[in-house]
Amino acid sequence: MQIHPRSCARALDKVKAMQNDAVHPAITQRYLSRWAAWWGGAIQHSVVSLLKVWIIHTALREPEALWIASGLLPFKNRAPTDGLLT
Repeated sequence: MQIHPRSCARALDKVKAMQNDAVHPAITQRYLSRWAAWWGGAIQHSVVSLLKVWIIHTALREPEALWIASGLLPFKNRAPTDGLLT
């Protein structure tokens, strides 16, 4: 089972709203972390894999919001969009 793109879109909308409301980035990152953890349990995927899916979804729509999730990935996994943004 995979996460539906609509879920990524809704999470991106929430992140954009939090940024527009000047919510502290740590709180926004906590939201994304909890989003990935909840979906990870629901569809049996790792948090890292779901964050990568969200980053790829975001890279194609709102690249300026990428930094919020990329800081949540382990260092060795921080380049999930290599080749997508060139």
